[in-house]
Amino acid sequence: MKKVLTILLLGALCFSCQRSALNPRYGMYYWRTTMGWESDDARWADSIGVETLYLRLFDVVRDGAEPRLGMRPEATLRFGDADRSKAFFASFRRVVPVVFIAPDVITRDNAGKMPQLAAMLLGRIDQMCELNGLGRLSEVQIDFDWTKSNGAAYFSLLQALADALHREGRTLSTTIRLHQLALQVPPVDRGVLMCYNTGKIKDPDEVNSILTKESVTPYLPHLKDYALPLSLALPQFGWNVVFHQRQFSFIAPGLELSDTTQFAAIDATHYRARTYQAVPRALSVMSEGHVRIFPGDIVRREDSSDALNLEVLEEMHSLRPDIADEVIYYRN
Repeated sequence: MKKVLTILLLGALCFSCQRSALNPRYGMYYWRTTMGWESDDARWADSIGVETLYLRLFDVVRDGAEPRLGMRPEATLRFGDADRSKAFFASFRRVVPVVFIAPDVITRDNAGKMPQLAAMLLGRIDQMCELNGLGRLSEVQIDFDWTKSNGAAYFSLLQALADALHREGRTLSTTIRLHQLALQVPPVDRGVLMCYNTGKIKDPDEVNSILTKESVTPYLPHLKDYALPLSLALPQFGWNVVFHQRQFSFIAPGLELSDTTQFAAIDATHYRARTYQAVPRALSVMSEGHVRIFPGDIVRREDSSDALNLEVLEEMHSLRPDIADEVIYYRN
């Protein structure tokens, strides 16, 4: 009996040591279109000691009417009052500008335009940062979900950006989706492994599209030998996913699911709409005319979990210790 207790105690101590060994630096993604630092954001960032702000500046979307590149910037961040922005940035040790490129922008057919796109991106990034008191920042990050079919074109964009940044002593990073761990390594200085939105949000039978252990596990065999320095991005958000006749409709923030005059609870995460409702600020892949909830529509509530985040981080750390050097949270 004493031997069993000793083994259990040693096991508990080893587990405690493993947990205490996780002492990452923290960062956060700021993915909004207007500059504003809500009090709960500030309290949360202070509570964990966020050091680095990953600041989305604009998106790049396809535009057939644009004569040179067939693409244009969209959803540009509005910095607002200069003094407030300056105080906001002073809260962080480091700021990294991020540009999101929509999935259909880069194709094999427009690979020849990548040097022009690189020049446009870097020029606009530096202009926005300098105009708003940030100067030329030491790192630039590009967010794009590439596949085998457009990976070569995207990598030519990254190479052009890296060459330009390296000439000035600056660095380039890119986001890495889980499925990309099995693909060629991009020509950048480091990557951020995106460990959220891992499920199938449009599937009415999905448990939680934000993150589940089951959605991560199949990709872990590729993690240990991935030949790029990695940080880990984890979720710190929740949302409501609306289905009409089992078809995905939109993402709806701000619903009062506890209001029994509007919603009837089916189980812990699913609700049936009782009434017709217009939904402001909905995130839709359909036309604006469809951004409404109809009686009988099903709402799936999804939330991130600190416990699951820690479990995923610990498992990845056991395979690849350096991935726990920096953890970046995405909040909505």
